[in-house]
Amino acid sequence: MLDAVVASCVTPKLFTSTNVSNQPMQRLLQRAGWSPVGLLHGLDEGDPELFYLVTPT
Repeated sequence: MLDAVVASCVTPKLFTSTNVSNQPMQRLLQRAGWSPVGLLHGLDEGDPELFYLVTPT
């Protein structure tokens, strides 16, 4: 599913995010070639949001 989203992307950068507590999603994104690029506090109290980036080819 991630590959299909990346393949259909028409912009030079694609971002997604997940909570820091969501370890399985973080592992999935990293195995799929996504890179962590930022952290945002305040969306979910006590569970920051971790942002990921991939560059579609």
